[in-house]
Amino acid sequence: MIVDPHYLWAFGHAIVLVNSAYVMLQTLLFRTPVRAYRMVYVGALLSYAIVVLKSLGKPRGVNWLRRAFVDENFQYGLLALYWLISKPINSE
Repeated sequence: MIVDPHYLWAFGHAIVLVNSAYVMLQTLLFRTPVRAYRMVYVGALLSYAIVVLKSLGKPRGVNWLRRAFVDENFQYGLLALYWLISKPINSE
């Protein structure tokens, strides 16, 4: 089964939307939903990966990497990766 990248992009956004709402609600109740926090960034990474793949094509060599590092979507994807592996601030 082949899935259209647009559906994966939309699914990534849905993951971000649902989990962000849950994280905000739990934060108001002074709880730290670490799993939902991480899922927000998994969804963001999925969406950014689709956008970067569409704009830059498949990764091939140093030239692709140079173009990727100046692409803002790639940079935001790196930020999402950093926040995914970082511990939430209000975590116990």
